[in-house]
Amino acid sequence: MTRTLSLKWLSGVALAVALTSGTLPAVAAEQPDAVQQPAPVETPATSPAPTADPAESTAPAPQPTEAPAPAAPSAPAESVPETTPPAEPESGAVEEDWLAELIGPLGAKMGQGLERLEETGNAQVPTAEETALEAKVERLAEDGVLPDAAATETPQAAPAASISLAANIQLAADWRPPGIQGMDVSSHQLDVDWRHAWNQGSRFAYVKATEATSYKNPYYNQQYNGSVDVGMYRGAYHFAIPGVSSGAEQANYFVNNGGGWSADGRTLPPLLDIEYNPYAELGNTCYNLSAAQMVSWIRDFSNTVKARTGRLPMIYSTTDWWNRCTGSSTAFADHPLHIANYNQVGAGTLPAGWSSYNVWQYSSSGPFAGDSNVFNGSSTQLHEFSRRADSYNVDTRRPIGAAWQAASRVDGSWGLPTANESCYPTYCVQTFDRTTAYLLTSTGEVRTVYTAGAIGNAWKAAGTIYGASSWGLPTGAEVCYGSVYCTQSYERAVAYFRPSSGVSTVLLNTEIGRAWTAAGTIYGSASWGIPSSNHLCEPTYCTQSFERTAAYRGNDGAVRTIYLPGAIGSAWKAAGTIYGAASWGMPTSGETCTGGVCTQTFERDTAFWTQASGVHTVRTSSLIGGAWTGAGKTSGWGRPTGNQACYPSYCTQEFESRSVYSMPATGVTSVALNESVGKAWKASGGLGGAASWGIPLTNQACYPTYCTQVFERHTAYWPKNGAVTTVQTTGPIGKAWTASGTIFGSSSWGLPQSPETCEPTYCTQVFERTVAYWTAAKGVKTVVLADPIGKAWTASGRIHGTWGMPTENQVCYPTYCTQNFERTTAYWTQANGVSSIYLPGQIGTAWTASGGIHGAWGMSTGNQTCSGSTSCTQNFERTTVTWTSSGGVRVTPRRA
Repeated sequence: MTRTLSLKWLSGVALAVALTSGTLPAVAAEQPDAVQQPAPVETPATSPAPTADPAESTAPAPQPTEAPAPAAPSAPAESVPETTPPAEPESGAVEEDWLAELIGPLGAKMGQGLERLEETGNAQVPTAEETALEAKVERLAEDGVLPDAAATETPQAAPAASISLAANIQLAADWRPPGIQGMDVSSHQLDVDWRHAWNQGSRFAYVKATEATSYKNPYYNQQYNGSVDVGMYRGAYHFAIPGVSSGAEQANYFVNNGGGWSADGRTLPPLLDIEYNPYAELGNTCYNLSAAQMVSWIRDFSNTVKARTGRLPMIYSTTDWWNRCTGSSTAFADHPLHIANYNQVGAGTLPAGWSSYNVWQYSSSGPFAGDSNVFNGSSTQLHEFSRRADSYNVDTRRPIGAAWQAASRVDGSWGLPTANESCYPTYCVQTFDRTTAYLLTSTGEVRTVYTAGAIGNAWKAAGTIYGASSWGLPTGAEVCYGSVYCTQSYERAVAYFRPSSGVSTVLLNTEIGRAWTAAGTIYGSASWGIPSSNHLCEPTYCTQSFERTAAYRGNDGAVRTIYLPGAIGSAWKAAGTIYGAASWGMPTSGETCTGGVCTQTFERDTAFWTQASGVHTVRTSSLIGGAWTGAGKTSGWGRPTGNQACYPSYCTQEFESRSVYSMPATGVTSVALNESVGKAWKASGGLGGAASWGIPLTNQACYPTYCTQVFERHTAYWPKNGAVTTVQTTGPIGKAWTASGTIFGSSSWGLPQSPETCEPTYCTQVFERTVAYWTAAKGVKTVVLADPIGKAWTASGRIHGTWGMPTENQVCYPTYCTQNFERTTAYWTQANGVSSIYLPGQIGTAWTASGGIHGAWGMSTGNQTCSGSTSCTQNFERTTVTWTSSGGVRVTPRRA
């Protein structure tokens, strides 16, 4: 029957905190089959418990033969091999009847005190649900429907079919902590739908068998057999009433009526439910017993159960009740613990003496019928927990036994033995609940591994002392430094545990391990620190990370490291370490620092650090990096002052003496920043701005008299001992200069002598052999300075003289050359040299009207001459033309 009372979780958490004496740890989410092992009480020599199987024996083969397990429980009146059940105590009829009436048909159940405290505030005041259920059961009894506990069928043995150790559990929607789920039931649940419970995810169940010496659960058979029939592990529990009879009497009553145990791999150890007194008639919450009396009663019960079944009983209680009613006794730390604490946080602080628990009862209101529990371990550990007998011996006369005794026997860090001592030629070994101990026959020393801790479990997983990956025998004790870390050394490894990263080891017989040792292990300024990962080998390298170092061993056997706290190491991590397109790869050298500069080479990058600029790298596998290497690395371009950046059409990187670019069409080009062209390029804006020259398309080339370099929008020239000038090759003048042959060929303009300048109506630039002008109307026109017309134009004052700027380029015919300017048309002949016609003048206007060179006058054969401002004259091929202020223009034909 599924319980319907909803647990108020907020008040439950508050109650849980009140019932424990410490802050409850958070429960980490994990798969249902995952182990969740709590940390043991911190000591100087034990690390927190990890997530491995603490129940496994680590003794070397061959294992000592185990004692035969007791038979499985087979009937309400149990029979155990070679054990005659003591007779149940005879009590007076009045006492028996009084106790039976007090307990009633329901009896008490696990967690009843916690439920009552939560709802009523008093562990002896029933909840509303209890009251209603009790009335219902009394009606069933009156109607003769309640099963007769005395006449129930014999409990069935566990099915022969094996129980899956890794069932695919489909969890219900209700909250539950991670781990193997289970439940506990009593007569309060009546008949239980076990198939439904299995489908919900329950994999083990505890069933109430007895209470005091007068009560048997009438639903025991349906519950005990039904749970195992669907595949669950099952066990029986006894609700203790210490004040009415001895521990031995109640233990015998329990074992005789369903509380037995068998090592069949399906039956859980007997469980003692010792908790808040539910009956006010029997005294206070501790049954009016003193702490010493309570401890004595529990010991009496435990010894009897152990003698009858071969197993120590598991103890169910709360931290609050245990510490109050036993005086915080630590005498039962060797017993398994079933801790009750209702919340969604964790099991909380454990009762005195225990450093871990086996089962946590976390809810009384679902997800399962009855109370809901979780096993603290894996499915393999649960199976081991169900079948392990407690029948091993410790010889305290021998060194291992003496050391176990010195460690407080079962109440200490070692716990119960899980195997007998075995001896081999060089050592003896014995395993305990939480420790594996070795006696070295050569020295007589006893060395231990705390197998309940993280380091011990990792040691077991590595193969203990066997196999290629094993760590070997311990060479020192485990030592813990507060909550920071624990460490232990072995023959072939040094192991470390930190809460943040778990267990990691240094394998001493590897190249990395030997280099770690040589660097000072974890001590000294050059040491690498505690390992933060384990040794890992790939086909071409091995690697391991430490606190301050990442180490790599290449195929050459050399170990190279990266100093992780340093600037270069931090940048290497940020780049992806050895993974991804942006990563630098493995180190190919160690980091070196000289004169305020640190550097280190990697597979794909060389890194530099300075205080001023931080870390920059050269990607030596890139085109720019290859060119940097070819240029002499730092002796050529210097160190990088920026990292390489790539854009859709180019990549670029800044160095101390170079600005470098890479484009598919041009390859790698650079600007020499310390030279004249580079300085001028940088002053123009480099890549950015309207006046910038753009990316270099060639590298600087120098000749005897000048240096030059081509950029996207300019070609720059630097004559030796002169200023840098450029041609804006994307503008009209620059394009015309390029079309003329740049500086090469008979028609070329030569080197620029000045930068291009622009006025509102025109632009102009002077070259070696040409002056170029551009206007919107005429485009680009030039004056060839070395030609006669160009010389005459220069002599006239260029554009500021009478001629003005050219409106056409010079044209030459077989007998003459001519060129038009703003205010002049010029002619050159071999015979007459250069003559020009002043077009705005009276004679020039008349010449133009006559048809120019193709009219009656022909070309000029001399320049115009004037007498003051009253008359001018000029000779042409076929006329002589005179102008006077009084008579105007008069044309006189010339005689042939």
